[in-house]
Amino acid sequence: MSATATIFRPPSLEASNFQAIQPKIDAEAAKRLANRFILENLPDRFCAGTPRFLQFPLRTFWAVPVVLSYPRIGPVGQTGILAVDTETGAVGRNQRNRQNHL
Repeated sequence: MSATATIFRPPSLEASNFQAIQPKIDAEAAKRLANRFILENLPDRFCAGTPRFLQFPLRTFWAVPVVLSYPRIGPVGQTGILAVDTETGAVGRNQRNRQNHL
């Protein structure tokens, strides 16, 4: 008796599924918004890294790394990511991750 396995193949994402989007919030503005959020919500030694543009079918975001840095050493490494909405500039984060930093 032989068993056959079915392999799941996701539908292909064609370039036509995504349209070129010009975000209202650019990368520099996203980094400034993330830094403001970090200053208001996290302890010192954290700063925003270089934003990366993420496009999903319904929304677009800037993924801004949260970087740990020391004065004499410099950047040590990424500790998390903040999502900045490209339309509104709203900064989102995972509440569970925020509790780990406080």
